[in-house]
Amino acid sequence: MSQLPRIPLTGDERVLSDFECAELLGIARESLLSMRRRGEGPPYCRVSKGIVRYLRSQVIEWLASRVEGGGIDEGSGE
Repeated sequence: MSQLPRIPLTGDERVLSDFECAELLGIARESLLSMRRRGEGPPYCRVSKGIVRYLRSQVIEWLASRVEGGGIDEGSGE
């Protein structure tokens, strides 16, 4: 049996449902589910069949890793 990665949890770690995660990201729940199926969404924990939860800190970290650009319009030639 393979070892699962250990996730360090603090007493104040917030666990999110898919509804809460989608709300945090500002997207529809269906979009989050679609991203998860394609392996493109934030990391998640499968609690049991049909029950998935997200660690808020990992969702924020995932979102921060996707930041692009710096406010410069790349098409302006400047």
